[in-house]
Amino acid sequence: MVAKDFRNTIKFQHIKEWKKRETFALRGQTVVLIGPGAIGREIFNLLSAVGLNVIAVGRHQIMNDPLFGRRHSMDELEYLLPAADAVILSLPLTSETAGVMNKTRFSQMKPGSSFINIGRGGLVDEDALLDALKDGRIGTALLDVFAVEPLPEDHPFWSMAQVFVSPHMSADLQGWQGHVVAKFIENLERWVTGKPLENVIDKTGRFS
Repeated sequence: MVAKDFRNTIKFQHIKEWKKRETFALRGQTVVLIGPGAIGREIFNLLSAVGLNVIAVGRHQIMNDPLFGRRHSMDELEYLLPAADAVILSLPLTSETAGVMNKTRFSQMKPGSSFINIGRGGLVDEDALLDALKDGRIGTALLDVFAVEPLPEDHPFWSMAQVFVSPHMSADLQGWQGHVVAKFIENLERWVTGKPLENVIDKTGRFS
């Protein structure tokens, strides 16, 4: 959507304007992926497959992760953010991760880069994000989650051309109910037979 400037393509179609222009290639761009859990792993696989350089960031550094290769720690963000064309946030919201993207970290991002949040709204200092968008530090924000949901009608995000507002629906795929039931039945069978459960949530509030 961002690299190929589809928002403007749709706008030009509506006004019947043939606006030929150059856009960006995805291949070769660098993405910092904050959150190496199940969702992060799927993102890593998809983006790597189309030629993006994806740098995974979790709580601890792991030098030989079987999927990510080197997995960086949160302490390394100040060195990673300035080189990222896009930052994707896919963390759970815990006492440890609340406000993880704040004024300091937005100021470290590459000017004109993209910020994507599909985790939780509370991971982000939204006032700091607004400031970063206004001063051009962030070129585009793609947001599926917000501190207050539904997003209030008077919130600036609604009317900002460089912001994509999605109503917390990235996981609402057609047929999701059937998948949930199938997974529950599978885990019930595992529990009955004494096998390890899948997709166990760590309720200690920590993240990987």
